[in-house]
Parts: sequence; structure tokens; C-alpha cells
Amino acid sequence: MSASTRGLVDVGLRMLWTMAGSSGVAWVTVRAGKYEVTLMYTCPQSDVGANIRVEAGGKSVEGVLTRAHDPAPIPSPDRVPRGEVYEKVWAPLTLGTLALEKGRTQLVVKALTRPGKAVMELKAVRLRRVE
Repeated sequence: MSASTRGLVDVGLRMLWTMAGSSGVAWVTVRAGKYEVTLMYTCPQSDVGANIRVEAGGKSVEGVLTRAHDPAPIPSPDRVPRGEVYEKVWAPLTLGTLALEKGRTQLVVKALTRPGKAVMELKAVRLRRVE
């Protein structure tokens, strides 16, 4: 594991988020500490402005999606059309840090507002241990 990925947990969620509300996933925190919370997303200009909250271990961080990022799919050499979505370049939205205890917990991502047709297309929630 390289120094740049040490302490990084990528909770893959890939979904087009069209409703205000929440989505959750359970995981085990192996090492207690402070973790930087970053969402990997795409979002067209028409959907910018959603207020997002991430909750875990009874704590939360919040932010507003203020930057559009709507890249074209990465060309694929597939000979047969895919059933799944093609890969894209994803943008990071860092929300802040959460202090997590060791053990089982649930991570919940909530859209508090949805100003456009969708909240965002969410690829992953990255947790990077910072202390």
C-alpha cells in the first residue's frame, strides 16, 4: 500500500441520486481516529446546489455541492455494449472530518436538498485517516 492510499477506505456506492433522502452502508472501522470524508461525484450545472450530509458513529459532516462536473464517459474498447455504466472521471467533494471509534458502524449519506432533477451521481465515499 502506498503512502498516498494508506488509511483510505473507498465505500463504493455508484448511483444516480434523484431524490432527497438517504442511502446507507455498514462497515467496520479497523482503527479509531479522525477520517476525512470525500464524495466522488458527477453533477451537471442544472443540478448544482444540493446540501449533503454524511453521518457515521453518531457524528456528521455537511456540505453544499457548488461545482458542476459532468464529463463525457471514458471511451471503451468494448465490442459488445455494456449493461453497466461506462467509467468517467469523478470529482472530489470533501465535506470535513469525522472521529470514528473502532468497531461496526453505519455510514449514511443524506441529501438534505435537491434543487435540480437529481442530487448527483455518486461513485464512492472515501474515508482517509488523517490522525
